[in-house]
Amino acid sequence: MTTHRLATAAPALITAAAALLLAAAAAIRRALRHLRAQPNLTGHRRVVQDALWDWWTTTDPIQPFDPADVAVRIDEYLRGSGFTIAPDLRKHRMPTRRTIAGTALIAALCAASATWAAARGEWWWAAVGALAAAVLTREAARDLTDRRRGRNAR
Repeated sequence: MTTHRLATAAPALITAAAALLLAAAAAIRRALRHLRAQPNLTGHRRVVQDALWDWWTTTDPIQPFDPADVAVRIDEYLRGSGFTIAPDLRKHRMPTRRTIAGTALIAALCAASATWAAARGEWWWAAVGALAAAVLTREAARDLTDRRRGRNAR
Protein backbone atom coordinates (compact mmCIF):
# COMPACT_ATOMS: atom_id res chain seq x y z
CA MET A 1 0.00 0.00 0.00
CA THR A 2 1.28 3.39 -0.85
CA THR A 3 1.03 6.57 1.13
CA HIS A 4 -1.17 8.08 -1.55
CA ARG A 5 -3.73 5.30 -1.14
CA LEU A 6 -3.63 5.65 2.66
CA ALA A 7 -4.11 9.40 2.37
CA THR A 8 -7.17 8.97 0.15
CA ALA A 9 -8.65 6.30 2.44
CA ALA A 10 -8.01 8.29 5.65
CA PRO A 11 -11.32 10.24 5.64
CA ALA A 12 -13.31 7.04 5.17
CA LEU A 13 -11.31 5.27 7.91
CA ILE A 14 -11.73 8.20 10.30
CA THR A 15 -15.48 8.30 9.61
CA ALA A 16 -15.77 4.54 10.13
CA ALA A 17 -13.80 4.73 13.39
CA ALA A 18 -16.00 7.60 14.62
CA ALA A 19 -19.14 5.64 13.73
CA LEU A 20 -17.83 2.59 15.61
CA LEU A 21 -17.00 4.73 18.66
CA LEU A 22 -20.46 6.31 18.61
CA ALA A 23 -22.12 2.90 18.31
CA ALA A 24 -20.02 1.54 21.17
CA ALA A 25 -20.83 4.57 23.33
CA ALA A 26 -24.55 4.18 22.61
CA ALA A 27 -24.41 0.47 23.47
CA ILE A 28 -22.58 1.18 26.72
CA ARG A 29 -25.01 3.97 27.63
CA ARG A 30 -27.97 1.69 26.93
CA ALA A 31 -26.47 -1.10 29.04
CA LEU A 32 -25.78 1.30 31.91
CA ARG A 33 -29.31 2.72 31.71
CA HIS A 34 -30.67 -0.83 31.87
CA LEU A 35 -28.50 -1.57 34.90
CA ARG A 36 -29.68 1.62 36.64
CA ALA A 37 -33.28 0.57 36.02
CA GLN A 38 -32.78 -2.58 38.08
CA PRO A 39 -33.93 -2.11 41.67
CA ASN A 40 -31.16 -1.66 44.17
CA LEU A 41 -31.75 -4.45 46.65
CA THR A 42 -30.43 -3.01 49.87
CA GLY A 43 -31.90 -2.72 53.31
CA HIS A 44 -35.48 -3.87 53.68
CA ARG A 45 -35.83 -4.99 50.06
CA ARG A 46 -32.87 -7.31 50.42
CA VAL A 47 -34.30 -8.73 53.65
CA VAL A 48 -37.69 -9.35 52.00
CA GLN A 49 -35.95 -11.02 49.06
CA ASP A 50 -33.96 -13.23 51.44
CA ALA A 51 -37.12 -14.07 53.41
CA LEU A 52 -38.94 -15.12 50.24
CA TRP A 53 -35.95 -17.14 49.07
CA ASP A 54 -35.74 -18.83 52.48
CA TRP A 55 -39.42 -19.73 52.32
CA TRP A 56 -39.09 -20.94 48.73
CA THR A 57 -36.13 -23.20 49.45
CA THR A 58 -37.41 -24.67 52.74
CA THR A 59 -41.03 -25.36 51.74
CA ASP A 60 -42.15 -28.65 50.27
CA PRO A 61 -43.28 -27.93 46.70
CA ILE A 62 -45.94 -30.65 46.85
CA GLN A 63 -47.81 -28.97 49.71
CA PRO A 64 -50.59 -26.56 48.77
CA PHE A 65 -49.82 -22.86 48.89
CA ASP A 66 -50.95 -21.35 52.19
CA PRO A 67 -50.69 -17.51 52.23
CA ALA A 68 -51.15 -17.37 56.01
CA ASP A 69 -48.17 -19.70 56.53
CA VAL A 70 -46.06 -17.65 54.12
CA ALA A 71 -47.00 -14.44 55.93
CA VAL A 72 -46.07 -15.90 59.33
CA ARG A 73 -42.74 -17.24 58.10
CA ILE A 74 -41.76 -14.01 56.35
CA ASP A 75 -42.86 -11.92 59.36
CA GLU A 76 -40.67 -14.08 61.63
CA TYR A 77 -37.75 -13.69 59.24
CA LEU A 78 -38.21 -9.89 59.11
CA ARG A 79 -38.48 -9.60 62.90
CA GLY A 80 -35.35 -11.72 63.23
CA SER A 81 -33.58 -9.26 60.91
CA GLY A 82 -34.71 -6.25 62.95
CA PHE A 83 -37.58 -5.04 60.74
CA THR A 84 -41.18 -4.54 61.78
CA ILE A 85 -44.21 -4.19 59.56
CA ALA A 86 -46.52 -1.50 60.91
CA PRO A 87 -49.44 0.46 59.45
CA ASP A 88 -48.76 3.91 58.07
CA LEU A 89 -50.67 6.25 60.36
CA ARG A 90 -50.03 9.46 58.47
CA LYS A 91 -52.87 11.46 57.03
CA HIS A 92 -54.00 9.82 53.78
CA ARG A 93 -56.69 12.13 52.56
CA MET A 94 -56.61 14.09 49.37
CA PRO A 95 -57.97 17.64 49.75
CA THR A 96 -61.69 17.66 49.01
CA ARG A 97 -63.49 20.18 46.84
CA ARG A 98 -65.42 21.35 49.89
CA THR A 99 -62.29 22.21 51.89
CA ILE A 100 -60.73 23.99 48.91
CA ALA A 101 -63.92 25.99 48.30
CA GLY A 102 -64.18 26.83 52.01
CA THR A 103 -60.59 28.02 52.13
CA ALA A 104 -61.11 30.13 49.00
CA LEU A 105 -64.31 31.64 50.47
CA ILE A 106 -62.56 32.57 53.73
CA ALA A 107 -59.67 34.06 51.70
CA ALA A 108 -62.17 36.14 49.69
CA LEU A 109 -63.82 37.34 52.93
CA CYS A 110 -60.41 38.28 54.35
CA ALA A 111 -59.59 40.21 51.16
CA ALA A 112 -62.94 42.02 51.32
CA SER A 113 -62.43 42.91 54.98
CA ALA A 114 -58.92 44.14 54.23
CA THR A 115 -60.31 46.35 51.45
CA TRP A 116 -63.05 47.65 53.79
CA ALA A 117 -60.49 48.37 56.53
CA ALA A 118 -58.24 50.20 54.05
CA ALA A 119 -61.18 52.30 52.86
CA ARG A 120 -61.88 53.32 56.47
CA GLY A 121 -58.20 54.17 57.06
CA GLU A 122 -57.48 51.35 59.52
CA TRP A 123 -54.16 50.28 58.03
CA TRP A 124 -53.25 47.82 60.76
CA TRP A 125 -56.39 45.74 60.15
CA ALA A 126 -55.97 46.11 56.40
CA ALA A 127 -52.46 44.61 56.64
CA VAL A 128 -53.68 41.76 58.85
CA GLY A 129 -56.57 41.02 56.44
CA ALA A 130 -54.26 41.13 53.41
CA LEU A 131 -51.77 38.78 55.08
CA ALA A 132 -54.55 36.34 56.03
CA ALA A 133 -55.97 36.46 52.50
CA ALA A 134 -52.52 35.79 51.01
CA VAL A 135 -51.85 32.83 53.33
CA LEU A 136 -55.26 31.28 52.69
CA THR A 137 -54.97 31.81 48.94
CA ARG A 138 -51.59 30.06 48.97
CA GLU A 139 -53.05 27.16 50.93
CA ALA A 140 -55.97 26.81 48.51
CA ALA A 141 -53.57 26.87 45.55
CA ARG A 142 -51.40 24.15 47.14
CA ASP A 143 -54.48 22.03 47.83
CA LEU A 144 -55.60 22.43 44.21
CA THR A 145 -52.16 21.39 42.99
CA ASP A 146 -52.18 18.37 45.30
CA ARG A 147 -55.62 17.39 44.09
CA ARG A 148 -54.67 17.70 40.42
CA ARG A 149 -51.52 15.62 40.90
CA GLY A 150 -53.28 13.05 43.07
CA ARG A 151 -51.08 13.62 46.12
CA ASN A 152 -52.14 13.33 49.74
CA ALA A 153 -52.67 16.44 51.81
CA ARG A 154 -49.79 17.75 53.84
